[in-house]
Amino acid sequence: MVSMRTWLSVMQNNASGPAVARTMEDMSQKLIQSIFWPANLPDITPIEAVWNKVKDYIQRHHPNLGCGKQRTSR
Repeated sequence: MVSMRTWLSVMQNNASGPAVARTMEDMSQKLIQSIFWPANLPDITPIEAVWNKVKDYIQRHHPNLGCGKQRTSR
């Protein structure tokens, strides 16, 4: 049986305005954490960081995934 996730991370784009405070409050109440991301980081794009987190999660929780003959490659 698949268990429900108890966490969620969100990356935002530093938007401003009255809606931001409400959004941040809603996220806090729902235990959604915001990821800090530097404004200019030429070595890595945000999507690469997301894929690295996905890869790390899969390796921790499904260590035998991909050990068979069917393997996804780039």
